[in-house]
Parts: sequence; C-alpha cells; structure tokens
Amino acid sequence: MMKHLAQRPLVMWALCASIPAIFLGLFFFAPVADLLSLGVAELVDGWGSGGFAGLIGQLSNARAGIAIATTLGLAFAGTLLSVVVGVPAAYVLYRTRFPGQNFLRFLIVFPFVLPTIAVATAFRSLYDDGGMLGFLGLAGSPVLIVLAMMFFNVSVIVRTVGAAWSALNPNYEAAARTLGASPVRAFTSVTWPQLAPAVYSASTLVFLYCSTSYSLVMVLGTTRTRTLETEIYRQTAQFLNLGTAALLSLVQAIIVILALMVSQWVSKRATVAGSHSRFVRTPPTLTRAQRPLAVAIVAIVVVLIVLPILQVIVRSLRRNGEFTTANFADLFRPGAARSVDFAIASTIWQSLSAAIYATVIAVVVGVMVSLLVTRKLRIRGETWGRITRFYDALFIFPVGISSVTLGFGMLVALGGSLRFIADSPLLLPLAQALVALPILIRTSVPMLDGVNRKLYGPALTLGASPFRAFFTVEGPVLARALGVGAGFAFAISIGEFSATSFLVLQREPTLPVMIYQLVGRAGATDQGMAYAGTVILCGITALVMVIVEMLSKPRSSHASQHSHVSRTSQTTDK
Repeated sequence: MMKHLAQRPLVMWALCASIPAIFLGLFFFAPVADLLSLGVAELVDGWGSGGFAGLIGQLSNARAGIAIATTLGLAFAGTLLSVVVGVPAAYVLYRTRFPGQNFLRFLIVFPFVLPTIAVATAFRSLYDDGGMLGFLGLAGSPVLIVLAMMFFNVSVIVRTVGAAWSALNPNYEAAARTLGASPVRAFTSVTWPQLAPAVYSASTLVFLYCSTSYSLVMVLGTTRTRTLETEIYRQTAQFLNLGTAALLSLVQAIIVILALMVSQWVSKRATVAGSHSRFVRTPPTLTRAQRPLAVAIVAIVVVLIVLPILQVIVRSLRRNGEFTTANFADLFRPGAARSVDFAIASTIWQSLSAAIYATVIAVVVGVMVSLLVTRKLRIRGETWGRITRFYDALFIFPVGISSVTLGFGMLVALGGSLRFIADSPLLLPLAQALVALPILIRTSVPMLDGVNRKLYGPALTLGASPFRAFFTVEGPVLARALGVGAGFAFAISIGEFSATSFLVLQREPTLPVMIYQLVGRAGATDQGMAYAGTVILCGITALVMVIVEMLSKPRSSHASQHSHVSRTSQTTDK
C-alpha cells in the first residue's frame, strides 16, 4: 500500500490537500484578513491624524484600555482560582483512593463539555434573585464571572496536573520525609519541581480560555463589564461602528495569539520535563489526615458545579413559585415570549439543522486533513514530514483566533470576500464548522496514528486491492475516529454562541442566542423559557457526549484486525 501511495497517488494527495486548504483560506483567513486590515486602517487613521497622541486617542475612544484591563484581570483571576482549587483536587483525585472517586472526577470534567451559554445561564439562575445563593448578592459582579470561569476550566487543571502527579514516584518524597523534611518542605523541594511544568502548562491554557469567555461575561456581567469581546459586540450590534470594533478585534487577536504561543511553549517544556516519568501504581487509600481536604473538595464541587446544574433544572420547572411544565410548553407556543412572534422551539430546529450541516462540513474537511497528516510517504529526506506538520498546524490555527473575531470577521467579509454566501443558509454552519474543525482533527489524528499499517502487506499479498486493503485496515479505526470527532463537532456547533451571535443579527437566532436574549429580560415567562431551553441544550449535549464516550472505547484488538484482513483477502481471491 505504501509503495502505491508513494508512486502514483501523490497527485491524489495533492488534490486532497488543496480542497481543505481552499476551504480554510476562503472562509477563515480571508475574513480574518479583511477584519484585521480594517483594524490596521483604523490605527493608521489615528496615527495620521495626530501621531502617537492620535493613536492613543483612537484607542481611548474605543475604550481599549478599560476593555484590556478587564479582560486580563478576569482571566488572571479565573486562572488563579482554577489553580488554587484544581491542584488540591488533582491530589485528592489522583494520589489517593476512596469510594465515589470516579464519579467525582466525572462531575469535575462534565462542565467542560457543556455549552458556555448553558454554564452562564446555570450560574445566573443560582445567584440572581430567586436562586438558592441569591442572598450572597453576587449577581452581576465580576466575582460571579470568575467563579463561572473556574467552574468551566478547573477540569483542565485537574486532568493535566492529576495525570502528571499520578506518574511521579512517591518514594522520593518519602525519602525526604525520612531525612527530616517537613511535609511542606518535602513537597516544595521534591514534588513541586517535577509537577510545576504541568501546572504552568495547564494554567496558560486556562488563561487562554478565560480571556475568551465571551458568553460568561455577556450573561453574567452588567453593562459596566466591558471586555474586549463584549465591547466588539456592542460596537457592532448597538453602534454599528465597524472600524472601532475592528480595532478592538486586532488588539484581542494579538492577546490571544500571544497567550496561545506561551501555552504551546510551556506545553512543550512540560512534555519534555514529564517524559522521564514512568512510575505508575495504585494510589493509597485516603488517610484520616487527608479527609478534611477531600471533604473540602467535595463541598466545592457540590456548591460550584452541582448546584448550578440542579438550580437551572429546578427553575425550568417553576413559575411564580409553583412547579409546572409551562416553561417547556411555552417554547412551542408562538408569541409566548415578548417581542418574538415565533415559537422558541423553532430555534431548536434551527440549531439542530445548522449543527448537522456544520458537522458534515467539518467531517468532510477533517477526514481529508487527518488522512493526509497521518500518511508516511517516502519523499526526499524529511520533506513529507515537514509538509504534514505545517499542514496540521495550519488547520489548528483557528484555535489561536477567538470565535468572536471569527464571527465578526465573517460579518465584515459579507460585504467583500464572502459576498457570494451573504444570503446562504450555509453561512452559519460554515462558521460553526471552523470552530469545531480543530477538535475533530485533534481527535482523529491520534487514533489514525495508532493503526498497525504493517497489516497492509499481508492484505496486498493475498490479492486485496489497495482501496480494499485501506478500508479493511484503517476503515474501522477511521469510522470510529470520525464518529468521535463528529460527536464533538456536533456538540460544539449546537452550543456555539460567540461567532453565531454576530451572524444571526439579521436572521432567525439559534437556541443559544435565544437563551441569551430571554434570560436578560424581566418577567417569569421569558426567564422560565430561557431555563427550559438551557435544560434542552444541556440534554442534547449530554446525550451526544455519552455516544462519543461509547465510540471512544476500542472494540477490536490487533488479532481481530488481522482476521479482518485475512477475511477480506480471501473474499477478494474468490
């Protein structure tokens, strides 16, 4: 198979590479370039009208200083709180053993797969008037935004640090204790130097997520909470000031790209530092001295993770102090929501159809990219390896651009490079596909890399055609990889809010956008429907993730794969 791929199909692989590249260039790089060029033009105008003072005045008029300070402040606070909670939680969950541990791990990870608009709405239901914790007076405060950031991102700290911690040899710390070191001294001198790279790596990633928490700020903040992303939306939707919004997008893109570069650099250091850790053993049972820490972690999980989810379910079933299903029934009644003459349920179908189209687009493009970067073609030296690494990085690049920047860029490009799809129903699915594509590729590539391609030899020797051998050897793994990737892509697409909020300004909103509009209105009816819509959105996402989890489990071993090859070859011979 490899000889066939190395000799004839280079043209085929070139064609396979060109289609995704054209897609990415047309629908990602061109809109982002249009947006950034508009921002640069705004900077040039400011500089031309008064030099450096004019530039500062331009940024001041755009409220860039306040927006940058708020963005960075919330991101630093959210990252710090995630680390403060996540590191002790990683110790309890990965260095000790107790009943219910796996369920507690699930509870911590579960919020990360939820749509951010659902997380924001759940927190709002818990802390606003009528919520279980409304008496704390945190509604609309930056503290609530930071808590929501922790809710959403603590799993990144727990999973990354916990995995690194579980691989450390505990005998080194025990030896330090034997030599007279206190527990704190043993931790700081022995454990922390080995654990720090993983903590720094996870922290930089969390900072990147927190700095782009558009949904959380829009739902939980007030009009005085101005981050770069929310100010971009206000300048676009409320003031129609595209130049100022583009300038803010340029600043925001620089911050996100810098954060992503730091994250990649730290992640590489963490990988190198952890490459020598191979110690694995069953953790010891939780001791009496460790129980208070475990109880504290459980309490934090209950208050900050379980209660918001439980509260939004309860409030979706209540109206005017009574339990009722009216909130769900009103979703299907036209005119139930104020200033909206259609049934809110129509936005569910809008979200589902857009997510399905986005998933199909992401799968078609993603399978081409994944197959290409996992080939081992023989070209001079490392040429092919360099090509595939560059190609892979090219399609992960959308991670380095905020979804807000992407959505606003596509909105700006509707008057230019994307004019031909301005009225197309595919506009929204294309944006959602671009958001979902990196995770689909990152999910599929490792699974395809694990295929035993030595089985091509027996299949081809026994008479199977190259395509038959491919579908027999890699087909089952490819189908499972695409099933998992498609599940993630669908879950991301149906809950996408950031880019979507810009692209539905002149068309029927999706369910996440409708939830945002309803939850911000006064009145039990509108807010009740917002909570009901949130429960439906979370239910769809949870169902998809259960299916993804089932597909993630490998169903065939090396032996079964070999038997598939043999059966295929025999069938071909006949």
